[in-house]
Amino acid sequence: IEYEKFKIVNENEIQNPSDKILEKFYDNNKKQYEIPLTRNIKYIEIHPSYFEDQVVINKNQIDQKYEIEKNNYKSEEQRELLQFTTQNKKEAKKFMELIKQGKNFEEIAKNNFNLPTSDINIGFLKKSELPDESADIIFKAKLNDTLGPITTKFGLSIYKILNIKPQKQISYSEIMKDIKKNLTKELSIEILFEKLDV
Repeated sequence: IEYEKFKIVNENEIQNPSDKILEKFYDNNKKQYEIPLTRNIKYIEIHPSYFEDQVVINKNQIDQKYEIEKNNYKSEEQRELLQFTTQNKKEAKKFMELIKQGKNFEEIAKNNFNLPTSDINIGFLKKSELPDESADIIFKAKLNDTLGPITTKFGLSIYKILNIKPQKQISYSEIMKDIKKNLTKELSIEILFEKLDV
């Protein structure tokens, strides 16, 4: 540790700087005493929400909007999966034999192949996010089924279905409410632009 020790200075001992010293200090630090150039500005801020009460929406507009965005109102089925992949046929066969003997998927991966759960749990996936070779098989299987080995472009894969999130559809009344809300926002922006010159 390095340290310095300073004697406390008595304020009465501090001498006032002379005018010459002050002038020199000022000349060396002129920038600190500049007042920047300023402008006196007035502005008005107009939000599209001010025009929402002027928006008129008809059924045709709602139907068109629904056709464009209907896929946003349903969530696909998703499945949480454990996945073990190998290029070695003997390893894949050994894995499935241990499964048939009643061994736990995660324990086999950890004890026999040194793979922790974080390496084999690939989370919730949609059908479109899986390899074509395994997607149909996985989405036709039941909860807790172990499937494989399935040959994919990544090698031989064995899967276990841990969880299933079924497809969800939002109610018609909620969809209509959301579509009206979005249309109101869009149309109020249009009204704002129309009135900008005014």
